[in-house]
Amino acid sequence: MIKILIVEDEPPIARMLSRCIEQMGAEAFLVAGKAINGQAALDILANEEIDVVITDIRMPVMDGLELLGEIDSRYPDIISVVLSGYQDFDYARTALRYGVFDYLLKPISQQEVGKLLHKLLPICQSQVSQKKKQELEQILQGGTFQRKGSFDCTAILICAGPFPVVTDDILLPSKVFWEKTDLENLCQELLGKQDSYFVFDGKTVAEKYIILERAPFNFRRLVKELFNKLTALNEISVTMVCHGIPVPIAAIGDVIRSLRACLYKEIKICSSNLIWYEEYEDERKNDDKKRRFNQEICHRIVESICLKEEQRLIEAIGQIIQPNGIAQVAFIQMIDIVIADSRLMGEDYASMLAEVKIGLNDAVSNSVTALALCYNIASVLLTFGQSEQQKGKRENQAMVDEIEQYLMMNYSKSISSDILSKKFGFVPSYLSKVFRSVKGMSPSEYLTNYRVDKAKQIIREKPDILIREAAKAVGYEDQYYFSKIFKKYMGMWPKEYQEIYSKIK
Repeated sequence: MIKILIVEDEPPIARMLSRCIEQMGAEAFLVAGKAINGQAALDILANEEIDVVITDIRMPVMDGLELLGEIDSRYPDIISVVLSGYQDFDYARTALRYGVFDYLLKPISQQEVGKLLHKLLPICQSQVSQKKKQELEQILQGGTFQRKGSFDCTAILICAGPFPVVTDDILLPSKVFWEKTDLENLCQELLGKQDSYFVFDGKTVAEKYIILERAPFNFRRLVKELFNKLTALNEISVTMVCHGIPVPIAAIGDVIRSLRACLYKEIKICSSNLIWYEEYEDERKNDDKKRRFNQEICHRIVESICLKEEQRLIEAIGQIIQPNGIAQVAFIQMIDIVIADSRLMGEDYASMLAEVKIGLNDAVSNSVTALALCYNIASVLLTFGQSEQQKGKRENQAMVDEIEQYLMMNYSKSISSDILSKKFGFVPSYLSKVFRSVKGMSPSEYLTNYRVDKAKQIIREKPDILIREAAKAVGYEDQYYFSKIFKKYMGMWPKEYQEIYSKIK
């Protein structure tokens, strides 16, 4: 509801205005208080969240003009409306310098109040929504809820594809998925404009949050419909973790952290899943079973690596995943058991282990299908025991040069590990390993560095350019994601970099 404060020293006029608002805007507007002068109004504003103040001009103690000045100084987001008689019209015009939105002339007519509310509605709704979104962003970033009053909300965490276990997520298939998926539009289709919901980027490029101010009565059905729509878009898996019980806004940060912990533990390899957090908690409390690993399959994987039997290795990895899927964290733990096997500990084991682990993380994070994951993991595991000559350094350099040239020529376009794989004919994990062996960084890290350098160059050459235009010029459709990347690499926001350089010039 949009909250209105009426400031009028004549009670009959205040009551009439209140009745008009209740009759003309009952669904959207609420008269949250009345005050007989400016000082009494400021006392209410200090303790109550108000969106609109309708104030008379001539009042005792503190008149309307002085009150408008205080509102303009202390509460710039509040919309002010002047209530005046014809004899005070010059005062009303003076009030315009305080950013007054409109004025009502006495005697008050229901028709004029209706026109005012009609003009106020879209502006107030936008301001209220924007204010709530800013508050939620602050909470999600670790801040605290500051505003007076409160509202309850629920949360949904969505992860497209695997849970990223790499340091740089710019080339992940989930990034391409979200670039092609209008989550805001899907929410609007299902939840409707009358419901208040907000969509946020998550901790990684794979994650999105939806926070609803209130859960619709058919919340579970709507969540299921959203899940079905997202999983039908393409072959990438989608995991949704939902908190069905509303909580105060101040607690939503804790809820999101709980949902993310649940996601990390329960997300399945290459398999879509819809999880209700409350049910997950009940199962977790009642389930004391520890994860058990199939030692026979682990033995078969190690044996296949030692014998360099690629097809047998792929089939053994596939048996871990099928038929009902396996949690990603459990899969990684099982592979860790494999690579710790003493039969793989040759002369170069210690030096190769770090490289193999990086390759495995790349394979898990970039694989969309179970079959692709099997091939990618097998490609990494088979590097155990290879000599430097077998790796073909000269051929590697030639391939890396081609990849580097491709990234430099196409940095402004949408590039994913899958696109590189199809372009150069090797699985993503192998390409990443080869590129890293020559450049000391993955293709995604190289591309990010290159894009940030290009963005710096653009900002220096065009000091007045909008940040969103600079972001788009280097391949980022999402300005906020670009800003986070820029700050990670430069230690400052792109706007700060722009301001510093403009002063230098």
